[in-house]
Amino acid sequence: MQVLLKDLARAAGVSEATASRALSGSGRISSETRKRVRSLAEKMGYHVNTLARGLASGKTNFIGVCGAGVLQPFMHRLLSQLASYADRKGQKLIFAPWPLEEGLQVLLSLGIDGLLICWETLSADLAAELRERQLPTVVLGAHSKYCSSFNVDRIGGVKAGISKLISLGHRRIAFVGENAASDKWQGFVEAHREAGLEVSEAVMVPCQGSTLGGYRAKDLFLAAECSAAFATSDEIALGLLKSLEEDGRRIPADYSILGYDGIYLDQLGRPRLATLAQPSSALASKAIEQLFAAPSQVVHQSILPEFIAGDSIGMRG
Repeated sequence: MQVLLKDLARAAGVSEATASRALSGSGRISSETRKRVRSLAEKMGYHVNTLARGLASGKTNFIGVCGAGVLQPFMHRLLSQLASYADRKGQKLIFAPWPLEEGLQVLLSLGIDGLLICWETLSADLAAELRERQLPTVVLGAHSKYCSSFNVDRIGGVKAGISKLISLGHRRIAFVGENAASDKWQGFVEAHREAGLEVSEAVMVPCQGSTLGGYRAKDLFLAAECSAAFATSDEIALGLLKSLEEDGRRIPADYSILGYDGIYLDQLGRPRLATLAQPSSALASKAIEQLFAAPSQVVHQSILPEFIAGDSIGMRG
């Protein structure tokens, strides 16, 4: 049976208010009483109901995280960074891995103190509801005109990565994965144009955004007669790399491969994938700090991905 605060207080011979202050460390209570209450709490198996206490006081120290990006592979590192920075502020994260509106309603029912929306934009109606609740909100991975947002400069990041491949002598680079409507394709094109190189959709290699998709894209990639490939996700890049190696092709001696996201930064195998990693640490630190900033301080910033050299790119053979 669950031990309640009133049970603990009765056993300790104090009021519920005194028992609560002894557990939280607040108020003027003798060290002897505090030790007695805490010792009894441990023996009796009493656990503080943080959510109930927060709802009663109007502050839960919980930050909600929701949006389309929460379950994406590249989000694992970012969520870990967010949890770390939140912990330094005495906050805990609650993840809602559902569609935005559904996840948001669940989080609001828990009395969160702040909200992080990942890789989705806010509608006018949702933004109005959050403003009415005076809930500090930050959007990550997308731009928002309703609240502070920290986006990823995909165009600038891909442009820098492709420029690196061009500097290594690659003049025909495949674009593997997404279509011409993506920001990554725009950065891809801009890098070529700045280098004085022509580029067309003939170098586009469409595939599913998965390791299997990259694996199956090998024949189309070889048919494009490119010396290097930029894959729009690390999963695609590793699938393509694996398929080429199984076909007897050497990476990077025969072909260079550059990925995007940075989800395999801890990989031990060779070659280690060169990639444009999501700027997880910068996104996390800026987002948590902004949640605690003055409401009037609305900030919008785009952050470049981090280029990780790896072993999968090299001079054109």
